[in-house]
Amino acid sequence: NLYMNYLDTVFQRMEQVTYGFIADQFLQDELIELREWGINSSYFDSEDVLAMIRTYVNKEPYFSTFLLRTEYKDFVFGKVTADDEKLKKYMKTAEGKNGKLQMISEEGQLVLVREIRQVKNFKLTTLAYVIAWADFHAVMDDIRASFTNADNDMKLAIYDKDICLYSDYKSLAEYREAKDGWYINGEDFITVYTSPAFGYTMMIRTSYGEIQAL
Repeated sequence: NLYMNYLDTVFQRMEQVTYGFIADQFLQDELIELREWGINSSYFDSEDVLAMIRTYVNKEPYFSTFLLRTEYKDFVFGKVTADDEKLKKYMKTAEGKNGKLQMISEEGQLVLVREIRQVKNFKLTTLAYVIAWADFHAVMDDIRASFTNADNDMKLAIYDKDICLYSDYKSLAEYREAKDGWYINGEDFITVYTSPAFGYTMMIRTSYGEIQAL
């Protein structure tokens, strides 16, 4: 499925970008300095950290908001709408997962969370948390532009089990538990495909009349 492959590639890139924060020794040193000595440390440079984070964020155009949260300071790109209690819940999800990326499905959005742990001297203590929000609307717009022509009335939905990550056609909800394959419902031709890599189900609706006319 070309559409889901496109989406899988986006998620893989996001995973690689957030992993970069663990592997970047210069950033690790700055975060260690911040944790040990606080925001007023003469060796900590907030602008340098912002510049480093910006370099990673700019590698992935589908981040709608990006937050690096430390004990002393938040580094933010975009607008964070989640309150502090919600952010703490996100961080709790990633806590003790050895830095593995956690992908949290919510209605209308996907949140990516990763604990950044100290690699230096193998201490593996917490330095910060990455919390990023995926811009599903931008991804879907690009999928539609890349794989369909302007006359094709294609509708899309993405589900993680019962959680709707994205939908522009409410009737697709009834297919969220359907087996992979294709279905005809009146004038609707429905294709269902589940990503083996991430487990998300994509449903695509096109007009059966348009397909017959091809």
